Amino acid sequence: MTLCSEIYQLRRAGNLKEAYAKAKQALQDPANQNRWIQEAFGWVLYDLLKCKLGDVSKAGKGASNLTEETLSKIDNWFKEYCQLDLVKRPSLLHSCMLRLACKAQKIKWRGFLDFVMWWDLQNLRPEDRQPRQLADRKTCISLELMVLYAIGRAINKLPMQDTRLIWGFNVLQDALSRYPEDPWINRSLAQIFHKQGDSQRALQHIKVTARVKRRDWWIWGELGELLEMIEPKPALMCYYHACTLQQQDRLLVNIHLRMALLLERLGRYSDAAYYARVAYETRQREGCSIPPEIHRIQRTDWYQQHCNAPRPSVPNTKLFAHLFLKGIREEDFECRYGVIDRHNPEKRITYILFSPEERLPIQHRRFKHLKNMQVGDIVEVCLYKEGKRYQVVAVQLAPLTEIEGFVQTIEGVFQQRVSQNFGFIRGVDGLSVFVPPPLAQGLKRGSRVRAVACLKPNPKRNENGWRALRVEQIE
Repeated sequence: MTLCSEIYQLRRAGNLKEAYAKAKQALQDPANQNRWIQEAFGWVLYDLLKCKLGDVSKAGKGASNLTEETLSKIDNWFKEYCQLDLVKRPSLLHSCMLRLACKAQKIKWRGFLDFVMWWDLQNLRPEDRQPRQLADRKTCISLELMVLYAIGRAINKLPMQDTRLIWGFNVLQDALSRYPEDPWINRSLAQIFHKQGDSQRALQHIKVTARVKRRDWWIWGELGELLEMIEPKPALMCYYHACTLQQQDRLLVNIHLRMALLLERLGRYSDAAYYARVAYETRQREGCSIPPEIHRIQRTDWYQQHCNAPRPSVPNTKLFAHLFLKGIREEDFECRYGVIDRHNPEKRITYILFSPEERLPIQHRRFKHLKNMQVGDIVEVCLYKEGKRYQVVAVQLAPLTEIEGFVQTIEGVFQQRVSQNFGFIRGVDGLSVFVPPPLAQGLKRGSRVRAVACLKPNPKRNENGWRALRVEQIE
């Protein structure tokens, strides 16, 4: 049996310590310095790392309680692999070691970036760029994406002058041409641009992440932190939205503190005091350390004055979040009141009137709740103009029953001639409202009715006239 076969046999039998010792001893002899023994040793190192990283994962250990001995072993095994200069590249072994390196990075292995730079991403195989099918039919992201995400996590902790950060930054920017909408690559780039002081480019990238992760509270916290120095009011709305999406105070302690600091800057001391108090009480309850910023706030005169401030009212942030991710600023859109004129179930469209001459069709595909509203309901429509067309971003019932000079509720007597299928309502103030045949059907002549009436064009008379949209008999 050859020396190489012995190493493989010991490895297959699970005798990794013996296999490791035999391979190490063999490689001390210059005569054994060949690709086959080096690769045999590489597979032994792979199994040792896989077992060690698997044990850490099963134990649920975080980087904070990993022993230095464990981290030292992991680091040493990777360094030994780097000395195997005859191992074929690209190859399955080389790719498998990179996958383990990504796992090791998650437990804060400090040698990750040096290893990847040595590994050389040019050695990625075509299959490394494809998603991996697991045994349970689940799909795992490609090795390429796995290493890109790990690079992003690792370089985020480095100072700007570190050459490894510059290398990783260039790698991620190059990857963006292949994965322009990837949320994690864009997030990592946003963090670097933010560190460089380029808030606009950072915002551009973090918005890509937010569009994918819009329902995750933490991304709105990151958006708020990024916006604080350039646009404090939208930053505060981002924090409010994070609090809307996440109700557990223990997860929001950092956001509550940042809200307190930002509200202090804006001179809203009562609200600032409330969030500072919540941040303090939550940290105290969870046994966490109290940041110096909280102690500073507690010593201020304004905090002493408002220390028992009630919970402030939180604005509805749903519309803000929608518009923000579309790049629409508050000054770019308008909210208008209109009335539901009619539904077209076949085309799945609802028509809304804003004036006798202005009607807007809105598709149910985007606003499904419209089909459940009644003709004659007054709605608030938020929209903005894009070119010559209006783009609707939200439609909701308005707290109104009338729009002066355009929509009003009237009571009066229903009048109808025997030979006609339409009728009129004569209001107490002399107002005459036309009742079209579909609404007139079933109404008794001379009965008192209540109607929602709208001022609409009358083509026969070439003028605007009052027309009923909804009618109910009241006696």
